[in-house]
Amino acid sequence: DIFTTQVLAVILQQLIDQSPVPLLYMRTVLLSLKLSPSLTNFVMGILHRLVSKQVWEMPTLWEGFIKCCRQTQPRSLEILLQLPPNRLSDALNHCRDLAEPLLKYVQQQQHQGAQVPQRLVQIIQSAVKGPASDADGGVQQ
Repeated sequence: DIFTTQVLAVILQQLIDQSPVPLLYMRTVLLSLKLSPSLTNFVMGILHRLVSKQVWEMPTLWEGFIKCCRQTQPRSLEILLQLPPNRLSDALNHCRDLAEPLLKYVQQQQHQGAQVPQRLVQIIQSAVKGPASDADGGVQQ
């Protein structure tokens, strides 16, 4: 292996610290995860940082962020709950197959006593129901 997990983590950390974040950053993250699935925990930190950097303001990165959340679920479900309500709605509309696992996660969290804002629960429930015409459940093009 040319790139060890540690080298990949260092590179990903250096890239996210750049301003602006490079356009193909999420592609690099996704490829790194494919090469080294043990980076999943590290990538959760990256996703959290991207939320704080308002990743939805950068369309190419936002699309990659959603793909990464899809690929790393169930670990990424708590990251999705950190999104502002309108951005969570966007993400679930873009990738409908995140909605049902996210709803189950929220219900599990609530059962354990965690407080989840009712607005987020409503958005997730609405996404699970989805529009009648969208039966494929996949990533929207």
